[in-house]
Amino acid sequence: FTNIKTITPRSTQDTLQGTNVNNTWTLTGAETDAIQGSISWGSLTQNFTRMNKLIGGTLNDTFSIGSAGELSGLIDGGSGTNEIEGPAGTGIVIWTYGETIGGYFSGSIKPTDTATAIPFSNISNITPQSTEDTFQGPDEVAIWTINDNNAGTVTWNGEANFINFTDMNNLIGGNQTDTFTIVGLNKLTGTNGINGGSAGTNEIQGPNSVDTAWTIDTIDGSNYAAGNLMSTGAGGATAFSNIKKVIGRTTGIPENTITR
Repeated sequence: FTNIKTITPRSTQDTLQGTNVNNTWTLTGAETDAIQGSISWGSLTQNFTRMNKLIGGTLNDTFSIGSAGELSGLIDGGSGTNEIEGPAGTGIVIWTYGETIGGYFSGSIKPTDTATAIPFSNISNITPQSTEDTFQGPDEVAIWTINDNNAGTVTWNGEANFINFTDMNNLIGGNQTDTFTIVGLNKLTGTNGINGGSAGTNEIQGPNSVDTAWTIDTIDGSNYAAGNLMSTGAGGATAFSNIKKVIGRTTGIPENTITR
């Protein structure tokens, strides 16, 4: 069709396919809103609504998700170098990762902690922008290494699978045992910090190179502890919860203190 100003989808499976140029997408509202989002390329912008699935073109697509953005289907980046930008601000944003194939990965984003997750695939990069971005780990026996502020690596299946993460203020383990190791003066700045997950014998290994003060605030009926740890010189504490074991410095003369 041509010379059309407005389209009104009526199916529950409507898909918007982007043009084969560099596209910038926004998802700012619900599917039932007058404007759910927009797609821009060059000097042109087209608003859309009632779309259930978005598919990028053959070049680079950037999808910017607002805190009120909703999509009942899927964001498919298409080919090219594709990016998802999370909502800015101070709200909790929950990211999960699926499999990685050919340099593209899949997963989902919940723009708020109470929102419905929006699945995505064929994405090259993600850009967290909240002060409470949260990475939900796999339901596997996983080993986490925090080797920079709000950044590190998680591995599972004997290190056959791994994901590098950056700008994640909080981490959540899966439903099996998760081990978290903090390297040097690094920390998580989110309100929740490290959450060991819903099950497993979860543990935290403190840094070897610095003195660390551990505070245990609560221990629940299943012997999961919550509290925080602060290493001398780190400039702030890392909160934790759902942890069954804490391990202090394992080399040199230990200077770890525990307060309850």
